[in-house]
Amino acid sequence: MTAPTVLSLSSRKSFSPALSICALLKLPLPTRQFLISRIMSTSRQQPPWQPPPEPPADTKLPPVRIFNSLTRRLDAFVPIDSRDRKVTWYACGPTVYDDAHLGHARNYVSTDIIRRVMRDYFKYNVRFVMNITDVDDKVRVLIS
Repeated sequence: MTAPTVLSLSSRKSFSPALSICALLKLPLPTRQFLISRIMSTSRQQPPWQPPPEPPADTKLPPVRIFNSLTRRLDAFVPIDSRDRKVTWYACGPTVYDDAHLGHARNYVSTDIIRRVMRDYFKYNVRFVMNITDVDDKVRVLIS
């Protein structure tokens, strides 16, 4: 039998990762809420978002505004190379480990629509790259 986990919240270093979800769920609700808020408040903070520099005055760009999920507001879309209207876009793709389903198609269709609108309507030179992770080990286990 293992020794019970001792949880000290006096500093981040003393937090024991051995406290399992099951052990946390057995605690009274106020204690759980306190522990979760304490853990969340000591987690790493996201650095403040820095908006891109304004494009040169002689550059005409379409007024595209996008929702910034970090700041939760609409911000002006400014490409890094505003003179040539070059936009590079990297998107995490699916992690393939089982059969394809409709949720996979939604990701491809929505990113393709946005890419085409930026290319055909707003006349940006879009370079779009999507990663596809092949979880070969999981697939081999499923086959055997």
